[in-house]
Amino acid sequence: MDPPSSEGRSHHLNGKTLIVAGAGIAGLAFALALARQFPGSSTSAVKPKVIIFERDSFEERIGREGYTLSLRTDHNAGGIQVLDRLGLYEKVKNVSVNAKDMAAEPGGFHVWSPDFRPFLRLATAPIGPNRLVGMRIRRNALQKVLAQAAADSGAEIYWGTAVMNVELSKDGGVNVYLSDGSVVRGDILIAADGSRSKLGFLLRPNHDLDYTGVYCWSGIAKYASPEAVPKPVNRD
Repeated sequence: MDPPSSEGRSHHLNGKTLIVAGAGIAGLAFALALARQFPGSSTSAVKPKVIIFERDSFEERIGREGYTLSLRTDHNAGGIQVLDRLGLYEKVKNVSVNAKDMAAEPGGFHVWSPDFRPFLRLATAPIGPNRLVGMRIRRNALQKVLAQAAADSGAEIYWGTAVMNVELSKDGGVNVYLSDGSVVRGDILIAADGSRSKLGFLLRPNHDLDYTGVYCWSGIAKYASPEAVPKPVNRD
């Protein structure tokens, strides 16, 4: 989707109110991508209002997401390219797991044996004019960057407020019922409340997920202090 034209053509989201259920990676990235379609220099487009409701508090949301993600540059994933288009590549890279080592070993990570000896290194060459590379990042670190960027873009984020129900209004919009008892009216509702979406069940009760089978086993190891973490693990 290209940014709105400044030659008088009105964008179909001009002045609309968009309500997003869920301040996870999907909901925040949506708000950021939408904001990029309405640059500050545009004279014909009226930036839509984005309101995000998240059932958990900010501390709860960030606190439970300590595992890492692999952000890649290949066409099957393309997460790095998305960050670049959102203007967040450098910010995310700076808080990635292997940020200190990226100059020496850009865009890769090791698979370690039980005795912490590397036996496999996965890496891809930098791509594009910006020399983008893949990285690993803690999910909560990525969440913090996205949340701050979404707020800076003008999105309103209400933590600790869940979307409980929704109904279509007579004017074609939506009435959104919140956990605090209030009702908010919007033009469009974005259900970004996870794979087990409550809104998805309410709006499409017969729509089931397709189970793809187990493709990865993962785990989280907790240590008493940073000093207790084995040296290879705390680096890469």
